[in-house]
Amino acid sequence: MEQQLPPRVNAVQARTIINGGKKKNTRLVDVRSIDELISGMIPGAKSVPLDTLLTRVTDEFPEPETPIILYCKTGMRSGMAQGALRKLGYTNVCNIVGGFDGWKKAGLPIHKAKANKKTGVITAGTNS
Repeated sequence: MEQQLPPRVNAVQARTIINGGKKKNTRLVDVRSIDELISGMIPGAKSVPLDTLLTRVTDEFPEPETPIILYCKTGMRSGMAQGALRKLGYTNVCNIVGGFDGWKKAGLPIHKAKANKKTGVITAGTNS
């Protein structure tokens, strides 16, 4: 069984979880709008904007036990996303308190957003 994520973490704690290797299948999800991605993304993140999350969630994360770390600009929208996912039965969902702004304030790495031209999937690309 997958180790349970805490419900909320700050940016430094999130990076430790992501880089720690204890949760190899942890998914990092950016719920900000596409327009906001110009400011960069957290390395390893995948863009699933909040307004599309509920329609895409079962395709993106078919297993409700999948560890998912969510973030937005400040943590508010990702908190709403966390609640919505829990109502759908997702049991291992974590929110980065302070969001992308907190990540930048902590001086952690940021990558440019990169779109896959074939699939349209947006992920964190190279360093910005």
